[in-house]
Amino acid sequence: MKEYIKINREIFFMLRNTLLDLPGLSNLGLTMMNCRLNDESLIYLGEILRTQRRLIGLKISLQQNLITKDGLEIIIGSIRDCQRIMALSFNFQNNKIDSIVNLFQLQN
Repeated sequence: MKEYIKINREIFFMLRNTLLDLPGLSNLGLTMMNCRLNDESLIYLGEILRTQRRLIGLKISLQQNLITKDGLEIIIGSIRDCQRIMALSFNFQNNKIDSIVNLFQLQN
């Protein structure tokens, strides 16, 4: 059985605080691999994205993670809330989802 790294809220707090110290940040690349991304941790990720008011370029790479269906909806909703984004790259490969997800539904 594959071992996943559990991301706790302290890691997201550190990331958020670091990004808040960069008020002029306009492009952000975020990669998460081999992580257990529960709904709580993804809510923190959403808050991080929402605090970046000047963000116009976003690249999110999620590979080989364990994600819930609700977690995917949180990610998509967080990206929708970033209204200034002009360039978006979303790489989603080899993830294990705990229930059947229709990605086309999430995009609407």
